[in-house]
Amino acid sequence: MTECTLSLTLARNLGYLGWARVFGIAALVGTMLSQPLTNFFVGLALLFWLISGVKSGQIQPGHSWAIDLKNPAVSGALLLMAWMLLSILWSHASLQNTFIGIWKYRKLLYVPLMVMLFADAAWRDRAIKAWLAAAVVLMLYSLIRLLPDPIGDGHMGVHPALPLSSYSYISLGFVLIPALTLGLAWMQRARSMTEKSWGALVALLTVAFVILAQQGRTTYVTMTALVIFFVLSQIKSKQKWLAMAVLLIVAASVGLLSTKVQNRVNEVITDSRVEQTTETISSSGLRIGFWRTTADIVKQNPILGTGMGTWADEYRKYVANTPNTPKISPLGGNPHQEYLLMASQLGLVGLALFLAWIARSIFASKQLPLNDRIAAQSLLIAFIVSCFFNSTLFDSATGHFYCIGLGILFAGYKNQKHEI
Repeated sequence: MTECTLSLTLARNLGYLGWARVFGIAALVGTMLSQPLTNFFVGLALLFWLISGVKSGQIQPGHSWAIDLKNPAVSGALLLMAWMLLSILWSHASLQNTFIGIWKYRKLLYVPLMVMLFADAAWRDRAIKAWLAAAVVLMLYSLIRLLPDPIGDGHMGVHPALPLSSYSYISLGFVLIPALTLGLAWMQRARSMTEKSWGALVALLTVAFVILAQQGRTTYVTMTALVIFFVLSQIKSKQKWLAMAVLLIVAASVGLLSTKVQNRVNEVITDSRVEQTTETISSSGLRIGFWRTTADIVKQNPILGTGMGTWADEYRKYVANTPNTPKISPLGGNPHQEYLLMASQLGLVGLALFLAWIARSIFASKQLPLNDRIAAQSLLIAFIVSCFFNSTLFDSATGHFYCIGLGILFAGYKNQKHEI
């Protein structure tokens, strides 16, 4: 049998639903490389899923809508999207800008799509392995590129993973760092030395990537949170307090002994005290200015917010009469904090829906199969931390990775009896 014949046989055996899943995995990997690639594969996944439904005579082949709507990852995403659409009624922005703001969050709809696609545990496992493989390639490529040219200020804003990935430090850090806990878990649970070695390699590679190829403080905090999560999740309840004390001592020691950490902390303290309107403003100074102003915007419209797509205009209005406030691009922007962005545009009601979505997903993750659970909890922790320093869901790369990854992993929620 020729290679061409084998390829055609494989294509026929996969079927439309199988190819939809292949494209779903490609979309997940695509979030680590480029946004156009992600959009392309998501479109193909949706198209082939719809065709599979037509061929099978069902809109959703394999399991019912009722099952998926009870899924906390799905219901939370859909409720948040519904509230965004409802904000059209009170949005301060034009109808066009409101829809543009809502369009930025279209990735929320990818959660139910991926849940419907990945009911099969074997396909979820393939998705996790594909993500880890792509993460290893990107991290190795970054570290190899750094060998002749150690990282410094010249690399700021341009990640050494280029040209393999078109994303910045923040985006790449978010999509790669959860590999740390998966590697540690793999190393711990594996039976053979080969599998343990692969797990150790992934974990060590992630640590090396963060230390040598990352500039952002968000990345350091995220890695610390993931290490704490893994340690506490692996020990008995009676030993958790002792482990927490040890981790705090280690963290304090690093802070006292590392001049790099001390310099980063001093930068934040200094930036909080100086004028934030110059072109040489640092990233921490920019965030502090954005947060102060956005918090004041929230106070003026606390319950419902100002509506989707309004943040940039509301911010400019405030800045016009407020000193010591950083300017933003004429084309728009965001406050670099998802929680404040939600509160300013959707009010405390929208923020509550957002937080409830995260909280329900955390509690529900305990019911996932083991591999899915570790991956989902790692993703959720990285998301929670990142949202304090960036508009993680709003941003294209990180938001797409989170929603696609969350949907794939939560497809295993109470779904073991319905796998196809």
